[in-house]
Parts: sequence; C-alpha cells; structure tokens
Amino acid sequence: MPDHRSVTSTIRVADGNVGEVTFPQSFGLYLPLPQGTYHWDALVAGKAVVSDDFGR
Repeated sequence: MPDHRSVTSTIRVADGNVGEVTFPQSFGLYLPLPQGTYHWDALVAGKAVVSDDFGR
C-alpha cells in the first residue's frame, strides 16, 4: 500500500486450475483507500511469478 503497509491474500488451487483474487475485497480492505502507488506480487510455491504496480 502507499503507506508501506503490506496486506496478503492466500488462495490454494488444484493443479491446472486458475486462482483469482480481487483487490481490495479479497484482502479484507474497504474503501476509501489511500491514494498513491500500489505494488503487487503473485507467488506460486513461494516464488514470484508476476508483479506490477498500479495507481489509485
């Protein structure tokens, strides 16, 4: 989050399936959220497989 706090959502999926989380609902967060740049990482078996930033 822009204030340098981290939030985490963990899901488990069976082999060959797709997992999906929705920000901010899947993280237990509610609007309004702080304005700024957010960074996210998706990890599989503890390894980052994709990451990005987005502005809010």
